[in-house]
Amino acid sequence: EAMCAGKAFDKNLQLIVTIAPDVPRRVRTDPTRLRQVLLNLVSNAIKFTNPGEVRVELSRRCGAGEMAGLRFVVSDTGIGIDDEQLSRLFEPFTQGDVSTTRRFGGTGLGLAICKRLVEMMRGHIVVCSEPGKGARFEVTIDAPLSGIAPTAPAAAALALRPGLRVLLAEDGPDNQRLIAFYLQHAGIEYDVADNGRIAVDRAIAADAAGRPFDLVLMDMQMPELDGVAATAALRAAGFKIPIIALTAHSTEEAHLQSLRAGCCEHMVKPVNHDTLMHAIATHTAPAAVAADSAVLTSQLSGDPRFKALMDGYVAELPDQVSALIELSRGERDIALRRLLHQIKGAGGGYGLSALSSAAAAAQAAFDESDVNSLTKSVDQLIRLMRSVQGYDSGRERLHAAARIDH
Repeated sequence: EAMCAGKAFDKNLQLIVTIAPDVPRRVRTDPTRLRQVLLNLVSNAIKFTNPGEVRVELSRRCGAGEMAGLRFVVSDTGIGIDDEQLSRLFEPFTQGDVSTTRRFGGTGLGLAICKRLVEMMRGHIVVCSEPGKGARFEVTIDAPLSGIAPTAPAAAALALRPGLRVLLAEDGPDNQRLIAFYLQHAGIEYDVADNGRIAVDRAIAADAAGRPFDLVLMDMQMPELDGVAATAALRAAGFKIPIIALTAHSTEEAHLQSLRAGCCEHMVKPVNHDTLMHAIATHTAPAAVAADSAVLTSQLSGDPRFKALMDGYVAELPDQVSALIELSRGERDIALRRLLHQIKGAGGGYGLSALSSAAAAAQAAFDESDVNSLTKSVDQLIRLMRSVQGYDSGRERLHAAARIDH
């Protein structure tokens, strides 16, 4: 959901994810291949839908004990597929028709690969659709219950930076005590603000005193000044520190509202200890610097589980840099803001908080119509993106040559 929300937002689509209550917390399967299948299906649904919505539903397949499986349904309200196209949809190098390829791009390999991967996971994939009425893909896989006790989701791999200072903006006494306990137990210095106005004042005072906070945990529903307004006030005052939204609302609209206000992440209460610590570690860890100080290395790069994911992300950076250069040449274009928003959201999630912060600064300058600051911020963002480990500058030059030829 986090990886696809930006694409859906760019097209003004609703991305709705639901998980049935009986789905087990842990199963045995191949997470990398399953993620690859789901990302392909959801990305396709977003690509071929405009306007409307994309739904992802996870449920438990009928079965008992160890033989239980999982069912994923990805549906959309997009262009749909006719019977002839359906009959060859999973064949390699096949898309709906030539006009579809021209409009939406792609090689047609994705679904063939998805089918093969699902079958390797002892499952199957089926599709039903009508032209103009969207499509529905259903994936079922064998996923026996895991007997391994849950562990922190990569929290151990992301150590908390020593000396962290966190501002907790929360008006509920119970949540204050619980989250404060988590922070204290982790050795994090913290201050508590009972509402958004106090939070803004405390952040400004701490910065003026030379002891700024490294991160803010911001409840979205507070008296005096709510979290959305408080976050916007901090961003307007020039604060670039990460702000994590805390809210009881898990809707897509609530998520987007938090991001629009300037939050780097949206966390639904009740807050899980491991998830919270992982988020704090991710957003406060300085981007690791390799021996060559000009190279930015993701916090996820040391974990082999994320290698394929990171390689794909880094491979797309030259395209984004080319787009940034193109969009920043002319007058202010809303497409530039959308791209900055996308980079901001993805940077932190991929362990490159420096990119997220730089994109947030550029987005703020765009919103304030500060052309000089926008130009400087975009230039800084481009320099950082080009310094990411594995960045292919040759691909960017290829885009530049294509523009000149055109």
